[in-house]
Amino acid sequence: MTSPAAPVGRPRVGHIQFLNCLPLYWGLVTSGALLDVDLFKDTPDRLNDALVRGDLDLGPISLVEYLRHTDELLLLPDLAVGSDGPVLSVNLVSQVPLDQLDGARVAMGSTSRTSVLLAQMLLEDRVGVRPTYYTCPPDLGAMMLEAPAAVLIGDAALRATYDAPTRGLDVHDLGAAWRDWSGLPMVCTAARIAPTSACSDGSRSVTPVSWARASTSPPKATTAP
Repeated sequence: MTSPAAPVGRPRVGHIQFLNCLPLYWGLVTSGALLDVDLFKDTPDRLNDALVRGDLDLGPISLVEYLRHTDELLLLPDLAVGSDGPVLSVNLVSQVPLDQLDGARVAMGSTSRTSVLLAQMLLEDRVGVRPTYYTCPPDLGAMMLEAPAAVLIGDAALRATYDAPTRGLDVHDLGAAWRDWSGLPMVCTAARIAPTSACSDGSRSVTPVSWARASTSPPKATTAP
């Protein structure tokens, strides 16, 4: 007599409510797959933690967090949030020229894990300054009251791209800066990742790779938060 099949759970899918993540959401909606999942909307940093904990079966994750957990997570091919040049949604906003930030404070938006490291690399290794960094909510107005420079991603960065120059602030597109420095495209945040989802006791079983490929195509690429 064969054992009954393990129950199949509804895929738990993470979604970042940024404009540049809409193509992934579009795939879920137009394929009808949205009706068959439990969708969890949150900020990138919280979705990172949920995916690593195993609270999600599928979701976007910052590149740096994926690299820290490559043994636990499965990278889905051809799905990434990145850019090959200016991206508009990953910015370092400054009140002064970057070479004047030595010893100054730089506010790091709390929703980012990868872009803040990229900004630190650029400031220290390319510009040659050594600021001090602190993490705070991604509110440009509040950040500019506490520090002469700030890192923003996502919709807050998109708004800063157009609003900050009208306030006399310099906006440094980190996608463009990385391309100029390295000559390479940037995959910064929200690469699509799936952990293995079957529990050892057989109580939960989903097939995130095949399901995600069917429900998130096309489009396959967008710009990075």
